[in-house]
Amino acid sequence: MNALLLAGLALLFLWIGYVFYSRKVSEWLGIDPERTTPAVSMNDGVDYVPAKHWIILFGHHFSSIAGAAPIIGPVIACLLWGWLPAVIWIAVGGVLFGAVHDFSSLTLSVRHKGRSVADLTESVLGRGAQIVFSLFVFLALILIVAVFAATAGKTLASTPEVVVPTFGLILVALFVGFLMYRTKVPLLASSIIGLLLLVVPFVLAYWVYNDAQKRGNDNAALWALAVGGLTFLTFFGGLLALAVYIWDRE
Repeated sequence: MNALLLAGLALLFLWIGYVFYSRKVSEWLGIDPERTTPAVSMNDGVDYVPAKHWIILFGHHFSSIAGAAPIIGPVIACLLWGWLPAVIWIAVGGVLFGAVHDFSSLTLSVRHKGRSVADLTESVLGRGAQIVFSLFVFLALILIVAVFAATAGKTLASTPEVVVPTFGLILVALFVGFLMYRTKVPLLASSIIGLLLLVVPFVLAYWVYNDAQKRGNDNAALWALAVGGLTFLTFFGGLLALAVYIWDRE
């Protein structure tokens, strides 16, 4: 089948699911657009902060859901069984399972003052269930981080031209967040500055790629460095976010 036609049919199915099925799910959950969210009703500038624009929430959720299941899963399915299972996974599974699961979880959290699902487990199922569920989430996150570190490290080693843009994107994102929330630069201006800054790592990647070409195909050291760097960055980033969070609360 033509790839363009296949992509068009998948997008059409996703659009139909968004327009029609999402309305039915919204009715089941009793969604009210006028209902005040905890970010507004409990705004304290630390734990509860309204987003500056809906697209920020969309970007945050998109980056959060882009995990092992929707990325690595379809790729493995495509390699093992062909393109059809991968398309069904992404299109049908996204509409009937993934989107409904995420939407329901977010709605549940909003209805209970922004509490996490793990926290709500105690209220619904008891303390024992909360401990088991939290342990499961913790172990699952360790597994996900390990798989992503290995997969991303191998990708960066095999395609060294994307190393600098990958890490450069993280630095640019931090800077854009600093502009928006610390210096109060408008969203549009911050986005434009961020897009312009993204040109820099892509230009630097040209020299990195040429250097990798000179070294040949022996990228084992680069793979190990990439895995170690991603693991350290994840660990350090988590500690830094926790430190800033506690600092703001105090």
